[in-house]
Amino acid sequence: MLSRNFILIIFANFSAATVVTQVCLFVFPTNLLLRDLCDRMYRVLDYILGYFLFLWLFLFSFLKVFDWVQTTLLYNIKFQQKLEQARILGNNNYISTYIDRSLERNNNNLRTEIRREFKTKPTSSMV
Repeated sequence: MLSRNFILIIFANFSAATVVTQVCLFVFPTNLLLRDLCDRMYRVLDYILGYFLFLWLFLFSFLKVFDWVQTTLLYNIKFQQKLEQARILGNNNYISTYIDRSLERNNNNLRTEIRREFKTKPTSSMV
């Protein structure tokens, strides 16, 4: 409960700071001191939000949440069915073409590895 209230207070403060910045920016566009103050406020908001987003991305990457999500999507039956529908209908969206190219690349690599293995493997003769 305490963390929820803390997050709400931070969000309210960011919202208030954004409103004050926008008001100063549009009410006093020719005042250089307020313009400089607005620029500094935007820079501070960018730093804080950037570090906040980086923290969550780093934490989720460290805990392998993204790995779990990617694995779940790749081996999900409904997701696979939607990809098949997109291929049949001829939709050239990024995900289906990326996965198709990736599968084709893996198949080609596997074929070349098998060919190399059979070419370099000596044939054994039974004596």
